Amino acid sequence: NSRRRSPSRQKYAAADRAARVGAKEPSRQAETALKEAHQELQSWVKELEQRNQEIMLLRSLSDCLLGCYSLQDAYQTLSQLLPSIFPHSSGGIYLRHKNALNPALTWGSPVSPDLDHGWCIPLKAQGIKLGRFYLTPPVTATRQELVRTVAKTIALGLANIKLRERLQNLSIRDPLTGLYNRRYLEDTLDKEIHRAQRRQNTVGIILLDVDHFKQFNDTFGHEAGDQVLQNLSHFVQTNIRRSDIACRYGGEELLLILPEANVDNSQKRAEQIRQGIKQVKIEHQGQTIGTITLSLGVACFPKHGETRDAVIRAADAALYRAKAQGRDLVVCAE
Repeated sequence: NSRRRSPSRQKYAAADRAARVGAKEPSRQAETALKEAHQELQSWVKELEQRNQEIMLLRSLSDCLLGCYSLQDAYQTLSQLLPSIFPHSSGGIYLRHKNALNPALTWGSPVSPDLDHGWCIPLKAQGIKLGRFYLTPPVTATRQELVRTVAKTIALGLANIKLRERLQNLSIRDPLTGLYNRRYLEDTLDKEIHRAQRRQNTVGIILLDVDHFKQFNDTFGHEAGDQVLQNLSHFVQTNIRRSDIACRYGGEELLLILPEANVDNSQKRAEQIRQGIKQVKIEHQGQTIGTITLSLGVACFPKHGETRDAVIRAADAALYRAKAQGRDLVVCAE
């Protein structure tokens, strides 16, 4: 016969078991709390590492844009860096041009600036609306501030580049005609002559002057004279090679630099310009005020001079002879 436990002994055994279970409970709670703290710490570390990486990428983006001297350089830099900043996204930069948004660059899958399928942020800097920065798929809330910062950095970088380009353009362009100015002419002709020397090549020069230009000013006023120069400049720019360089030499004289052109090529080009300008009707204040003719002097490096000044003097002497022989004429240097 088994002995039955007394009620007091049963109570003691139950209390003992409860005590042992109770002793384990704080240990389990502490272990759970420790695991949660460890996970939270890991999450913080991961977030901190991500933030540090983003800061480094943003700094790299800003530094690279500061080092760009043209929009094309900037587009190439951005096409390399943006996929690193947003590795799981596709996107693009769309810039304003004549009331339209044109893609400057894209990366990833083909995208279009559709607000329904991505995230679009205006690119604004220095009070100018440049365009939009587009990203798809839409980023999480934790990454939205990064996207805004990237967009601001891009906008500021592009605005600074455009400003530098405008200032550079103003320093080398003639404000009336839009042609390169004399300072740019001299620097460029020196470079072309040095290049031709290295390659044992030639450089053609055409110096042209508007015949009876003073009569336009005296008859119709200086504004009409300005219109003549503008029409002439536009005609010349649209009737030369992309490699040719049109400059305003002074007054009503223009000078064309023709890289790798010999005497025959330069004479033919001058003759085409002489004949073509006669078809251009000059209009001023809504009325046609006539057509113009040109006298042109042609010279070539190294045949007519081995320095910038020598070649220009040779072309100028040829132009003088064209004037003396009745104008509306092409004369080559001797």
